[in-house]
Amino acid sequence: VAISYFTLASTIESYTYTFASAIDGMFMPKIARIVKKDPSCSNVQPLLDKVGRIQYYVVALIFLGFLFMGKDFVTLWLGEGYEIVYYCAICLILPAPFYLSQQIAKSTVIVAGKVKAQAMVNIAKAVVNLALVVVFSYFWGVIGACISISISYFVRNMGLCIIYHKMINLDMFKFHLNCYVKTLPGILVAALLGIGINWLIPQVSWIYFAIKVALFCLAYGLSMYILSFNKYEKELTLGAVKKLIRK
Repeated sequence: VAISYFTLASTIESYTYTFASAIDGMFMPKIARIVKKDPSCSNVQPLLDKVGRIQYYVVALIFLGFLFMGKDFVTLWLGEGYEIVYYCAICLILPAPFYLSQQIAKSTVIVAGKVKAQAMVNIAKAVVNLALVVVFSYFWGVIGACISISISYFVRNMGLCIIYHKMINLDMFKFHLNCYVKTLPGILVAALLGIGINWLIPQVSWIYFAIKVALFCLAYGLSMYILSFNKYEKELTLGAVKKLIRK
């Protein structure tokens, strides 16, 4: 039973990674050209800041959307009694916004030939997970296993940030400030709006679920546009809207 719960939660997690990593390969040639001109890799910083913020917006939307509407989705998808899948999925997805927004840096590590250090971080992640899962799953079952995986993911994130900062000369302090801190006002407002939508529409059905998702996407988009988007992101959004209207 626990394995079936974990499998369902892992399936939901995989969708998050699929959405966010869809554009990763597009930037590999550009990163290779930048690194060829400047082996120090420091010139990748503007690309990391620009693309990382966009990827963060996408993954944060998915995470917040699932945080506020995921319980309804799990109930509608699987039926009553599967609420534990929702909590497991939250634990698995929680590190995703921070990891997936740094995919440009991850690609730079590959181009720069620093994959050995990356492999060591992944080994450390596995060791931490194996050590914690034995204890956590004994006391808390499948939820404990998911918590141990979440912690090991955060350990991996911290290890990779050290590699990005020390070995390929990317200013990760600047990136964290630009990507996470400066977008925080929009994230907080969107979270409050998500709570409000759930409170206003407590009914559980596919129709109400679709309405809540649509309202939250609209609220998220507006709050991020007003409070978090920089000039480039606003111009990019307006350009996409104008093209859509013309079509």
